[in-house]
Amino acid sequence: MVFQKMRVSQEANSFFDSGQYLLADSAYALSMNCIPAYKSPAANIPINTKFNYCIAKARRDMQDIIQWVNACVTLHNMLAQLGDAWEEMESYSGLNGPQRPSKVSTASEAKDLQSQVQAYCIEVNYANGTLPIV
Repeated sequence: MVFQKMRVSQEANSFFDSGQYLLADSAYALSMNCIPAYKSPAANIPINTKFNYCIAKARRDMQDIIQWVNACVTLHNMLAQLGDAWEEMESYSGLNGPQRPSKVSTASEAKDLQSQVQAYCIEVNYANGTLPIV
């Protein structure tokens, strides 16, 4: 409920471009800008279990990324003090996942988007070997 009262939720178009949304755990409510994991009993359906696994894995991956970023910041600060020069490089990797409509939508449209995100997530995770769950 707290998330729904935040600006990021109430003014989603100010924070999200078309095709952007948050993946969240099951404590969050489904909306066009927040796709949560499934709660029981829906979580027990095999396709939903796979989707929830992908979300949990992404969360673990993000925790790993945060640790890497902390290590990189520490290394950067050490090298900056030693006088090493840094070249800035900018790269962008576009993703072609489901697109979030820019207009305010209904609960059924949010449910449709959740289904699209689920299908895309499972397809990608089968392709990269994360699924099937062994």
